[in-house]
Amino acid sequence: MRREVIANPVSPGNALIAHWVKSARSNPSQSCVEVAALVDGVATRDSKNRDGAVLAFERGEWQSFVRTVKQGRLALT
Repeated sequence: MRREVIANPVSPGNALIAHWVKSARSNPSQSCVEVAALVDGVATRDSKNRDGAVLAFERGEWQSFVRTVKQGRLALT
């Protein structure tokens, strides 16, 4: 499992970040996480701090996370 914090998401090694996306279900206070597709995975960042650190995941790790969320296994009670 590789997790990488990228200080500058547009550094030469990560220049292929296509497009940052925020959920249409985001709340009005902008407290959201944005995601972007990478060549070999997915990057995430805080929408309130777009120049801050980026957390990158391998594609399989991200797919597993999304599947777990959709199944409701991470729902807050």
